[in-house]
Amino acid sequence: MKDTPDYILQKQLEIIRPKSIEERVQMTFDMVQFVHDMADMRVKRKMPNISKRDLVAQRFMEICERDFST
Repeated sequence: MKDTPDYILQKQLEIIRPKSIEERVQMTFDMVQFVHDMADMRVKRKMPNISKRDLVAQRFMEICERDFST
């Protein structure tokens, strides 16, 4: 999917390239955590009493269901 205009991609590169590898890795971890947190919030809104184990499974479905749909 390419839904970001080229001039925005260029701006992103201008911001990211000067950062150290450590900063880039931390940014990646932060983004992954954000996605997990958002998925958890959506699942908990639908299933407030969900167990931690089931939450992990539902989080996976929230994040990856498009990749595995037919």
